[in-house]
Amino acid sequence: RLQQVFTASKAAAQTGESSISLQIGEPLTLEQVLEGSLIKSANDATVMVAESVAGSVPAFVTMMNERARVMGLPGTHFTNPHGLHNAAHVSTAADLAQIARAAMLNDTFARIVGTRETVIPWRGKPWMRKLVNRNRLLLRWDQCDGVKTGYTRQAGRCLAASATLDGCLSLTNVSNIV
Repeated sequence: RLQQVFTASKAAAQTGESSISLQIGEPLTLEQVLEGSLIKSANDATVMVAESVAGSVPAFVTMMNERARVMGLPGTHFTNPHGLHNAAHVSTAADLAQIARAAMLNDTFARIVGTRETVIPWRGKPWMRKLVNRNRLLLRWDQCDGVKTGYTRQAGRCLAASATLDGCLSLTNVSNIV
């Protein structure tokens, strides 16, 4: 349902930190909000994704935790879709590497996290939103093809990275990057 249009809720529009400045009622396709989430690390977009996919953030978090359980990830428990700090929202580098490895098998996910920059509409503005990937390895190493950066004051700078060398996918999870 990547081309299905969803509208931003008040909760999504008010989610802070990194954002794409969603406005209440703003329409975007699921693919566009995934791009906001995965390329720009936009927390407002992650809430919109959660609500679009599962109907609510709590329902989406339940899906996330069920998937972590099925994948056998004992060090992971989610409380939100964006990773903003919550003492009960935890994971390990090993668990995140497994999640990234499984996600990279999805062509849509792999394409989006390997995108260096793109644009999406910005309702009410005469210009588009420019989304620039925060994974600097994408710019510095041709074999790098994803995955995701993250930052909170409590966790520091984090990175799960992927590269394809000679047709083989390799994943690394580096935490607390200086």
